[in-house]
Amino acid sequence: AIIATGATAAIPPIPGLKDAPYLTNATVFNLTELPRRLAVIGAGPIGMELAQAFQRFGAQVTVFLRGRALPKEDRDAARIVEDSMRRDGVAFAQVREYRRVDTDAGKPPIRIVAECDAGEQTFEFDALLVAAGRAAHPGLQPRDEVDTAVPRPRLACVFAMEHAAHGRIGAGVVRPSGRRGDPARGRGPGPQQRRHQLPFARLLRAAARANLRPVP
Repeated sequence: AIIATGATAAIPPIPGLKDAPYLTNATVFNLTELPRRLAVIGAGPIGMELAQAFQRFGAQVTVFLRGRALPKEDRDAARIVEDSMRRDGVAFAQVREYRRVDTDAGKPPIRIVAECDAGEQTFEFDALLVAAGRAAHPGLQPRDEVDTAVPRPRLACVFAMEHAAHGRIGAGVVRPSGRRGDPARGRGPGPQQRRHQLPFARLLRAAARANLRPVP
């Protein structure tokens, strides 16, 4: 069985942010008007992609980041992307610490107060996009128990889920043992049951080793 619950946008614990009308990659496409000034918190692939798109649509975009843009990508490749976006007119603001997000009774304009190299600064925008990474879907957390009781002793159950909170994909292989392990209650997995997380790249090899067969 494959469990693909997906993930949601991670919302950083910035004071006042939850009371602001922020956007995420799931809600930004609900906009019916182009914001004149758009702030983007986060310089990963999602934030950079949407920042460039809205800049080319005609908005004035500012990307807030700590360190360099696209930190998980090759440094030279990330520099090429950032230089291209700067030529498009995207501004980049280096932040040491976010102080707070202010609004007028939960409505724009949105003001971001942050500690920058030049001291505390206040930036004002018409819309705010939060693209600060991904979080595990609240419907199923990586440590949730999965019932793996299978009536066929040679059938293995392979499950996979996005471990977004740690920025990686996890997969597990479980062999049925006739009972369900519960480490929290002091009952470990049976002698033929094993459960562990694997890098997603090894999922196919794990499935092959498990000798999976379809259930009629």
